[in-house]
Amino acid sequence: MLGHFQECLGDSRPSPELATSFLAQFASHKTTTLYRYHSIINGFMTWYGEPLSTRIKVPQTLPEYIEESDVEKLKTALASSRTHKGVIERNLLMVDLMSNTGMRRGEVANLTAGDVDLKRQLLVVRQGKGQKDREIEVNPPMMERLREFMKNKDSSESVFGLFPESISDIIKRAAKKAGVGLHAHSLRHYFGNRLVDRGVDLEIIRRLMGHENLSTTQRYVARTDEQKREAISRLDMPVESISQQASIPGSQPVPNGPGPLQILQTQRHHRTMSRLVRRWRNELHPPLWKYPLRDLGKPVIHQVEGDLSLNWQVHLEGKIDLCLPLEVAKDRETAIVRSNLWDHLTSSDLSWLVDDSHRGLPMWKETGGMELARRRDLLLAIDRTCQEITGQIPHHLVEETGPVFDFSNTVWANVIDGVYQDLSYQIEVDPESGFHITKYGAFTIARASTIKDAEKSVRWHQELRERWKSDSMVSEVHKLAQIRSDIAADIDDVLARLLLDSHIPGSCGTCS
Repeated sequence: MLGHFQECLGDSRPSPELATSFLAQFASHKTTTLYRYHSIINGFMTWYGEPLSTRIKVPQTLPEYIEESDVEKLKTALASSRTHKGVIERNLLMVDLMSNTGMRRGEVANLTAGDVDLKRQLLVVRQGKGQKDREIEVNPPMMERLREFMKNKDSSESVFGLFPESISDIIKRAAKKAGVGLHAHSLRHYFGNRLVDRGVDLEIIRRLMGHENLSTTQRYVARTDEQKREAISRLDMPVESISQQASIPGSQPVPNGPGPLQILQTQRHHRTMSRLVRRWRNELHPPLWKYPLRDLGKPVIHQVEGDLSLNWQVHLEGKIDLCLPLEVAKDRETAIVRSNLWDHLTSSDLSWLVDDSHRGLPMWKETGGMELARRRDLLLAIDRTCQEITGQIPHHLVEETGPVFDFSNTVWANVIDGVYQDLSYQIEVDPESGFHITKYGAFTIARASTIKDAEKSVRWHQELRERWKSDSMVSEVHKLAQIRSDIAADIDDVLARLLLDSHIPGSCGTCS
C-alpha cells in the first residue's frame, strides 16, 4: 500500500490532501478494507508529522452464526477428498482442533509439537493476536489424536506443517465442495457460539478465545439464536414462572429469586463437582501399555503409581474390573464430592453414566478389566516364548545373566500399542560386574558374560518381536481396547458438555 502511495506522489511532497485524494480511489471497497488502508497511510503521515484529520468508522458487525450441520458437511467433504489418507487425517484433525479450541488459522499454523502439553492436557498458543500467549484446555480424545499424529516430531517442529494461507485454502475448497459458506475463521465463530449457547460464563469465553476486551466477546451473546428465541418466549410468561428458570447468560438476576448467598453456594457446589468431572475425563484413558503386570493379585483393590495411577479390582470369583482413581480415592473431600456427583447423575437423565452395564461406567470397568487380564495373559505367553528361544525366562536379578523383564515388556508394548518401535540396539560393558549389557533404546533387555552372547540377545529380541506382532492374542487385546475406547469416547462427550454447561443436572443431599 505504501508503495502505491509513493508511486502516486511521484516527485510531490506528502501532504494530508494528497493522502486523502489517494484514499478516495478505494471508496467503493468494503468499509473494513478502507479502514485498513486508511490506518496504513495515516500511520505513515503521523510518522511524517502531518496526521490525517479524517476518520473511518467501521460498523460493528455481529459474528456469523455457524450451524453444526454445516461443519459436519465440511468434514464429510474433507473425508471424501481424493488424496493421501495421511492428508485427510491431518485436515480432519485440524478442523476438529479449530472447532473445539477457537484457534485462529495463524495460531494453528504456528503450533509446534512442544506447544502441545500432553501431561496437562492443554495447548500453549504463543504470540496470538496482540502478541499474547494463552493456554487452552483440550479434551483427552483430542489430545490422544494429537499424540498419535505428532509421533516422531521434534518439539520445535510444526504440528500441521501448513502456512495460514494453506489452511484457508484447504477449508475454502472443502466448503465449496460441501456447498456451505464456511471459511477458516468460521470455525472460531462456531466455537464461540457453542460456548455461549451452553451458558458458559463470558469471562471464561473471553480467556479461551483470547479476546482482549469483554465487549468483543459480548458480540457472541447478541448473535446467539437460542438465547434470542428464549428471550422472546419470555414475553408471554408470567413473572412468577420466569423466576423459576435460569437467566439468559449476561442478563440480570430476576427479583424474588434465590438470594446472593444461596446462588454463591450453588455455584461453589457445582464447581467442586465440575472439577471431579474434569478429573474423570482425564482418567478415562489410562495408558495400560505402561503397566506390564505379571500378577494381578488376590481379591482386593490394587493400585500401581505412574504418570496416571492404575487401579483395578480382583473379585472373589476371579472377575477383574478396571477402576477410576477417583472411585477408589479415600481422602474425605474427594469421597464427599464423588458421592454428591453420583447422586446428581443418578437422579437425572444421565443416570446411565454410572449405572448402565451396557454403555456407562460399569461397562468401561468390565471391558477394561477383561483387557487388563488379557494383556497379562499375553505378557506371560511372551515370557514363555522368550524361554523357548533363549533357554531362560526373563527375571529382575541384576547379578544374573540372561534376559530381564524389559526383554518381554518392550515386545509386549510394541505389538499391542505400537510403542517402542525401531529403537536402536546397543551393547555396553558394565565396569562393576563386567557383564555385557544389551540395550533396546534406553531399556536394558539382557545381560551376558560375552559379547557373542550379547549379540545373540539382539537377534532373539528381534525374533520375538516378529513372532508376536500378528498373533491372535494381540488381535483379541486390540478388540477389547477398541471397545473400551469407544465407551470412553461416549462418556467423555457427555462429560465435556457438562463442563461447558457449568451445571450438573439432578440433585443431592447438599443441594437441599
